Amino acid sequence: MSRLLCSISILLVVTLAAACSPHQESHSHAQPSPQHHAQQATAVVDMSTLPEGLTLSDARIRAAFSGATTGAAYVTINNNTEDDVHLTSVSVSEDIAMKVEIHDMRMDGEMMQMFELEDGVIIPAKSQLQLRPGGKHIMLMGLATELSEGKSLEMTLKFAQHPAQTILVPVVRM
Repeated sequence: MSRLLCSISILLVVTLAAACSPHQESHSHAQPSPQHHAQQATAVVDMSTLPEGLTLSDARIRAAFSGATTGAAYVTINNNTEDDVHLTSVSVSEDIAMKVEIHDMRMDGEMMQMFELEDGVIIPAKSQLQLRPGGKHIMLMGLATELSEGKSLEMTLKFAQHPAQTILVPVVRM
């Protein structure tokens, strides 16, 4: 019996070690460029939970330097429905950031200012909202984790008239 338990233990350790080790492709030793990672990294979205005509794409979180206290996230929301869609807020777990806000940018004299869209944002029927650098975007504040390239983090988009959508978003160098 002791021999059987020992064999099972060894098998379990070997299996776990194989599952936890990084996957390496044997046919290529070339490392893709950072630009390749940014182009290839895509968010994981369960489209079956989205209302017909509403799609999310191009979601990404900007990689930040070690010790950064804020970060930014971006996503494109296509509203091909007959109704306006209200994105009320965005959230992440507290082990990622303490606070998440939807922001916009505007010129104030010679200075670009960033401000919170406290009521969220409306995506009119048959239109697209691009949360992107230099425009409306998502701010991650009070970072509790490093936003290092290659990570993927869960982010939840909350809508007034539709179920919240949790997506797995890649962290990319931009």
